[in-house]
Amino acid sequence: MNKTHGMSGTKFHIKWNSMMARCYRKNCERYPIYGGRGIIVCKKWQTFEGFYKDMYESYLLHVADYGGKDTTLERRDVNKNYSLKNCCWATISEQAFNRRRKVLIIFNGKTKHFSQWADDLGIKRTTLHQRINQYGWSIKRALTTP
Repeated sequence: MNKTHGMSGTKFHIKWNSMMARCYRKNCERYPIYGGRGIIVCKKWQTFEGFYKDMYESYLLHVADYGGKDTTLERRDVNKNYSLKNCCWATISEQAFNRRRKVLIIFNGKTKHFSQWADDLGIKRTTLHQRINQYGWSIKRALTTP
């Protein structure tokens, strides 16, 4: 008789399954930006049990602090594979700062992500986006106008 891990359908198992789908299932909507560009899963994590051994304890700690809905699997370097060295648990907002298309703004000697500037200055992100991209304002004007 085959024993199973008993975790099918849990949020943790779904996260593993989603990672595998992004990297190996060509019919997965997100495959082109993961497996389609060469991102793979390390050999150990290709079995759920291997992923569980490396990541479950840290997953539980992250969920305790941030909740299950705000616990996502993040690759520290978006151009490298899924592995223990390159992965951690992160909130959705933390993941937003680790994208290939992130927009960094340098102003007064400080470099921050677009959304960090908006949050730090109390400007709506959409307002900041419009000022720079639609109205063509300078960075200085966009960041210093109330």
